[in-house]
Amino acid sequence: TQADILSSAVNLKNLGYTAAIVPVKPSSAARISADELSWAADACETANLRFVAYLSCFRDDVASRADPALAVCDSEGELFIDYEYSAWLNPYEEAARDAVLENCRFAVSGGADELCFPYEGNLSVIDYGDREESPHDVIGAFAQLLRETFSVYLGAVISGDDMFGEGASEVKGQDVAVFTESFDRVWGYAADA
Repeated sequence: TQADILSSAVNLKNLGYTAAIVPVKPSSAARISADELSWAADACETANLRFVAYLSCFRDDVASRADPALAVCDSEGELFIDYEYSAWLNPYEEAARDAVLENCRFAVSGGADELCFPYEGNLSVIDYGDREESPHDVIGAFAQLLRETFSVYLGAVISGDDMFGEGASEVKGQDVAVFTESFDRVWGYAADA
């Protein structure tokens, strides 16, 4: 409820927090309603907290299963399902990129001060097919489009493996260079340090 959201924001402020991370579009659910977004924005403003909208980017089980033509496949041509049983949108598909942009517009128009995207998962078994552009280039171009489109802070949460280890690769499109070029903040998990 609206009162619960306000109470949570005030509690965060009383504990010394300066920002509230609000799950606007989780990977396994539809995005929050316009009312919930408004309540979160009002609560953050009342409590003097930065409103960080947490948006699953291409990891979107709802949209991928609703329109499998927008989803990525594995090397056997089947719908790619990650370790949490979530399907992913294909960043090569314009309609998939537009869906992510629409979620971002929704969050920003509702008062978000920052957009934060989790980039995680074992993507090495995704098969994008034969493409002229590498996943690295496609993800990099999309990150740059986000930068050009939105004037709010942009953040990414990526695993240590994706930043520095075996997961960082041209094939997956996930490496620290892609994110540090276009995002204001890049977070890694403390367990990965």
